[in-house]
Amino acid sequence: MSENKSGLKKKDNKFNAFYHYCSQNIFHSIVKNKEIWLTDITKSNDSMEIQWILKKGEPNLYSLLEKIYDSEAAKYFKERIQREIFLGYCKNSIEYYFKRVSSDIFCYVICFSTSHDLLSQWRGYADDAKGVAIGFSKNFLRNIDFTITSSTDLSRIEFGGVSYRKNPWLGLKSVLDELISDIKRNIKDDAKSEPIREDNKEIEMIFQKTFKEIFVKALFTKSPFFAEEKEWRLCIVLDHPISIDELPLNHQLHLLKTAFHINDSRIFSYIKLNFSKADIPVITDIIIGPKSLQEITDVKQLIKCYGSLTDEIQISASKGTYQ
Repeated sequence: MSENKSGLKKKDNKFNAFYHYCSQNIFHSIVKNKEIWLTDITKSNDSMEIQWILKKGEPNLYSLLEKIYDSEAAKYFKERIQREIFLGYCKNSIEYYFKRVSSDIFCYVICFSTSHDLLSQWRGYADDAKGVAIGFSKNFLRNIDFTITSSTDLSRIEFGGVSYRKNPWLGLKSVLDELISDIKRNIKDDAKSEPIREDNKEIEMIFQKTFKEIFVKALFTKSPFFAEEKEWRLCIVLDHPISIDELPLNHQLHLLKTAFHINDSRIFSYIKLNFSKADIPVITDIIIGPKSLQEITDVKQLIKCYGSLTDEIQISASKGTYQ
């Protein structure tokens, strides 16, 4: 490495940012087009993406729901809702959200790390350390808001940290407690004393409300195997593909039409989030990978050439010695 790549002096390397590791080509595309790509969550490198919260942990969510029905808290409504009816509502709600992913519900993510110079991230996501880590402003990511015309209230944009609990159901206690409370409240307000059947619309809506929250939490829940990544993610959920060329989110951001590319003989769908009109800094700093031959002066020139990104972006090289 040349002396030029020793880098500018960074203030503590603390830029209040989350880091997206990527190849040089993707970095060039982000800077040139002022866009980030969010890809189909089901095509990630985690085979249990979205499903971890359902199937892992002791007990898993299915057996946990049985325990809830048998708990003292549920005693109030057991005379009105039989066990099989209660579990039937649970099963239908789980299928309503989790089984429809990629067919009726489309989830797209872009991933970040709190670590700016982590070997596993360089190796896994930045072209074996020949790429870069782009620091995206926390302020920008946390203040993205989103409205979309939708047939349901599921479509949303969320930014948050990933939970790596061995027993992910522990994080659902408050949601499931609210389920019990809502059922109790519904029964109390209902003067009838007949047993609740499987086609009760009000009860169905209560379960769907609960499992919608569980579904959203599932988007940010992964196996502890991935905990080293310290991941945060921006996730966009849609109940239909974007068929128009541009979908404004607000006056600063817009999504582009759902697109497709082929990688390793598989078709991947993705959407682009364009931030060219953002009125706050988006990128704070850039770290060049330890195996990259890229020079800091070249990166500076690239940023300057494409304009509209602040000159305050700090550029430095990884301190790693990985070769």
